[in-house]
Amino acid sequence: MKFVKPESDIKNPHAYAARSIRAGRKFPQSKKALNAYINDAIDFHMIPEVELYYSEYCYGVVDAIDFTNNFLRIHALRTKHEPEHMEQLFIYDALFCLKHDIKPCDIQIENRIYKNDKVLIANPTCEDIDPIIEKIKELDRVAREVKLGETV
Repeated sequence: MKFVKPESDIKNPHAYAARSIRAGRKFPQSKKALNAYINDAIDFHMIPEVELYYSEYCYGVVDAIDFTNNFLRIHALRTKHEPEHMEQLFIYDALFCLKHDIKPCDIQIENRIYKNDKVLIANPTCEDIDPIIEKIKELDRVAREVKLGETV
């Protein structure tokens, strides 16, 4: 069995993880964030590096995502130098709902951040996601008006 290099030895952990997930290449069970992230993404049949596009002003790329049986799962891998803000994943939840015209109250959501050999888990509700959806819609409207030269 070939073992994964330490995360610090991999030049681009996100690209490495995405290739591993697509290939279905699991790694030894450990507390290593990279191994856990890859193995969980494979176990949950997630798709890596998916763009969530709402408009030219509001979009993002999730590290790994799956939506099955009204259960949205978004996972993020964070290296030592990347911040671990769960709110970023809430924005991705909102973008997903906007893109697919889904009401957050109609689904369950689980977000995970893998960093420093730990897994942070959140289960946001519609009370968390609905205000973000409204903010995205408003900011998108303002950006469109500014682009058209209208007064806000």
